[in-house]
Amino acid sequence: MVVKGQVHRISSNVTAFELGDGGGENALIFIGGLGDGLLTVPYVERLTLPQGWCVYNLLFSSSYTGWGLGSLDRDVEEMALLVQYLKSDKKGKIVLMGHSTGTQDCIHYLLTNGKDVDGVILQASVSDREAMEMSMGHEELGRINEAILKLQEAHGAEYIIPREYSDKFFGAPMTCYRWLSMSLKGGDDDYFSSDLSDE
Repeated sequence: MVVKGQVHRISSNVTAFELGDGGGENALIFIGGLGDGLLTVPYVERLTLPQGWCVYNLLFSSSYTGWGLGSLDRDVEEMALLVQYLKSDKKGKIVLMGHSTGTQDCIHYLLTNGKDVDGVILQASVSDREAMEMSMGHEELGRINEAILKLQEAHGAEYIIPREYSDKFFGAPMTCYRWLSMSLKGGDDDYFSSDLSDE
């Protein structure tokens, strides 16, 4: 299948694919979840938007398997580069649309750069912590968390965890920091777990 559009190079690590003929005065920025990249979420190319809107599929350091070596802070910095690029191109309204773990990026963006965008769509929000627990079980996840905490104490937060652990959750190379950010209650990635307080 051929998908018409154009690629915008924002920086050495950030590009955006603008679907269609382009030229819309308003922009919807699509941010995928873990493992997503260019058009890996099938509905993106089928989105029907009002006249004057265009869709940008963001590709950044966390695309495909890069998410395990990053953080929400890095994602927000790279998302902001695209937002500023679009503003310099005189776009009118700019809306973020997060899918799955991309919704965490959107919430994190609002908490740091919220005035830069006109709206946010959260689609299929997910708790990675609860997903990990569902796939591994409470006891197994607790055992792995203890092992990774020890690795972090010994080698630092950016230490790449052994594959015996990362293969249990999507199989991407992953730092101690990113695993614990997703797997511990109150971790930086823990925005949508069902046991969080209202606060």
